[in-house]
Amino acid sequence: MKKKARKSTDSALWVKENLQQWKKDVRAYKRCGKAEDLHKLRLDCKRLQAYVYFLKLVAPDRVKRKEWKAWHNLYELSGKIRDHQQHHDLLIRMQFPEVADALFHPRLTDSMHKQWKKAYRKSSPSINKGYRKLIRIAGNRKITKGMNKAIVHGWKELEDMLTHDNSQFELHDLRKMIKRALFARQFLTDNKYKQPKKLITYCKRLEEILGKWHDQEKLEKWMTANGSGLSGGTAQHICDLSRAQRHTYIVDLERILAEFRL
Repeated sequence: MKKKARKSTDSALWVKENLQQWKKDVRAYKRCGKAEDLHKLRLDCKRLQAYVYFLKLVAPDRVKRKEWKAWHNLYELSGKIRDHQQHHDLLIRMQFPEVADALFHPRLTDSMHKQWKKAYRKSSPSINKGYRKLIRIAGNRKITKGMNKAIVHGWKELEDMLTHDNSQFELHDLRKMIKRALFARQFLTDNKYKQPKKLITYCKRLEEILGKWHDQEKLEKWMTANGSGLSGGTAQHICDLSRAQRHTYIVDLERILAEFRL
């Protein structure tokens, strides 16, 4: 008699599969340094970050800061490279191709890619050790049960936040909360709790708008801090246009929230 295959929602299997995907995307980015591969790599990291976030809520003693420091540093470095790529693409879309190429030309990421590979070689033993431990923890039924409760509570808290007009939140914090909740659906093993389809649909729409808003905000901050060398008030002009674009995203955000609350 054949053994019954484990469901893809099994927590330990989910962690193992995502670690394998992470390693695959690491190899691809190491080999070519393409923006698409870096984007996939960071998504892998964010999924695993979501898992670790809920794990820390349930079993904080199982997640020691020093064990994840190397991984966190590598993730932060990849974020700087990703910002460089996004700033270039945004400036192209905003009709500033010469500024985009002068400040963020794709060739300039080559040295950043080499720096990332060097950092990965140095930190990979610590990262692999931490991930092997994560797989062992994911097989603990008691911890998995506690994480299920934390995820369900997180979804209910998010729904309450989005439902009430008087909810106060930082937009980027809201985006992180939504992304964590959406990723957590992948490793939630409590089949009794089903997130309302309306809530999931609106969360995905909100996350997309908030992502665009945050990309513009990061470009403004970079220009404010580093764009003084551009001629003719170009940096200020870019910031003004970016703020106007962010305003349209805020309007979209408020419209989506109003639809959700109907």
